[in-house]
Amino acid sequence: MSRALFLTSDFIAYIAIIFTTTTLRHLHLNYDLFLANIYAMLPFFPIFTLIFYIFSFYDFKRANSSERINYSNLLNTVLINVITAATILYFFAQPLGMVTPKTTLVAILVIYPAYIYVSRKLWFSSPLYKKRVIIFGESETIDEITELVKNSEVYTIADRQDVPDDKKEYDLQDIYCVLISSKLFQENPSSWPVIAAKFIKKGALLKTDFSAYEDLFFRTPKEGLEDAIWLLRGVGEREEKRLYTVIKKFFDTVIALIMLPVALPICAVIFLLILLIDKMPPFFRQERVGYMEAPVYIYKFRTMRPGTENITKLGEFLRRFRIDEFPQLINILKGDISFVGPRPLWKKDCEPLNKSIPSHGVRSIVKPGLTGWAQLNYKAPPNYFTIEKNEDFNDSKILNDAIMRFSYDIWYIKNRSLSLDFEIMFKTAKRMFIKDKNVANHNV
Repeated sequence: MSRALFLTSDFIAYIAIIFTTTTLRHLHLNYDLFLANIYAMLPFFPIFTLIFYIFSFYDFKRANSSERINYSNLLNTVLINVITAATILYFFAQPLGMVTPKTTLVAILVIYPAYIYVSRKLWFSSPLYKKRVIIFGESETIDEITELVKNSEVYTIADRQDVPDDKKEYDLQDIYCVLISSKLFQENPSSWPVIAAKFIKKGALLKTDFSAYEDLFFRTPKEGLEDAIWLLRGVGEREEKRLYTVIKKFFDTVIALIMLPVALPICAVIFLLILLIDKMPPFFRQERVGYMEAPVYIYKFRTMRPGTENITKLGEFLRRFRIDEFPQLINILKGDISFVGPRPLWKKDCEPLNKSIPSHGVRSIVKPGLTGWAQLNYKAPPNYFTIEKNEDFNDSKILNDAIMRFSYDIWYIKNRSLSLDFEIMFKTAKRMFIKDKNVANHNV
């Protein structure tokens, strides 16, 4: 709902900037000139909106607004908006017969980003956005949520107790929700009638720690991954929509065909550079685990020397900007993978992960993807097969990282939709410019 409201207000502000600029420039209102400016500037609005969307200025569910509403993101959007506008003016305006009032465009490029920044800052600091929560019970998930809430600009803890007090009158005014540990009723059965009388009957919103965690972090908590019933409800009971699958396959094919004419010349250049600089076969094929654990063979540009873990001269650059993944457009057209889904793992990597992480094989119930929710929000995985042979895999930070990636994959499987798929695809463009070591510091 917040996105729709802000999109409407943003459009009104955009038109207001055009109106004000046109009126002040000529010191009177010329209705025909105003309409001409709107007609000329309107095509830029969806482009600028998409850029602001990619840089998270339309993310209103994140717990920490400071990560997205910052000067760095603002400057990036301004820079890209300027480059985009200049490109359109230089290459397309004259051939398409576009009239582009440059003064109005400059005003939009300066004033509109400032409006976006200020409007979001005001919204996140307003009382309307503040959310007070009451917490009952103890769990690792509750502890993580509490730690986040302590540092959040959005959430505050109104009350926290191990068990609800039947003699206490709780003030529910301005309470966003009552957060309850999944273990509360099992460990304290007497808590149920108190919760029912003091909160459910009074219309309070109740959430379990697992569901609240997913709402806040956009991943499944570690305790939720280990809880078979929670996974069953979230993954096993999710009704697969045939229409979603058909439409997603259609878009995969269409987008891949559209990208091919652009990708082929780039691939040809990369092919020749690898031959000339790295002096080895440019392409390689690797067996991965696909849909329902069926084997698929993924095509990539070579970035490592055969039989070693050594990166080639071009390998770092190709990996940095994900150019080594371009040949996988062929895999998408073949139907081996989709544009969006859990990343297909190397077959040898699945063995240690399946042994160490409960229900890890659930990843394969959806078609793997070229990009995905875990790729967007967490760093790239190492070679698990090699690590397992050389160190204590089960006690290492490597395993914790694998669990973190898995938690994002499970969240995606539970929440997948066309809108989420397109969000991931759009924001992958931003992710390409963020180094793996810095991805935790960015909100994508």
